[in-house]
Amino acid sequence: MDEHERSEKIKEITVEDLADILGSSRLAELFHPLIVVAPQNLKGEIIEYAKNLAKERLTEMTLSAEATVLLAILECANKGFLHNGRILIKDVTNQINKDLEYSEQWSNRRVGQIIGRLGFEKIRTRNGSALIWNRNLIERLKLDPRYAKIFQLAEQETEESSFISQKHSPQSTTFTNNWLEEAEEV
Repeated sequence: MDEHERSEKIKEITVEDLADILGSSRLAELFHPLIVVAPQNLKGEIIEYAKNLAKERLTEMTLSAEATVLLAILECANKGFLHNGRILIKDVTNQINKDLEYSEQWSNRRVGQIIGRLGFEKIRTRNGSALIWNRNLIERLKLDPRYAKIFQLAEQETEESSFISQKHSPQSTTFTNNWLEEAEEV
């Protein structure tokens, strides 16, 4: 496609097309007016800038507290902390804190609040507060672009732990790639 065809295509771009390109209707609403009034030779650069901004926003969302807690929940499920459809909040907190300095460690209360924001139900047990494993919620979170990388990381860790357990201790229980599906739901 030559430069003239490309510029004609950019001239005709709709808000919906831009939203598909950027993966965000909000960014499309912000950038579409700029693209419409910009000189033809700058429209491509504006679109590229918007794409980069969309990538940065997605990266920031994946580094959020919610993403950190979700990854810890998935790791706990992978490591066998899921009992009777529940994971203790203190186990999730310990998973988050395992590599943090004492002054940076998260409290059970903070983790519990974030678990609630993610949509998990919480209950009290005799061993402490716990979240109730909800397969439907997990499936919805899988579809959220903010958490897509988290699920990829969790699956990679599952594969690595499976490989390590097979290699170093043949009698140990190994995890399968379908651990999310195999997890018990209340």
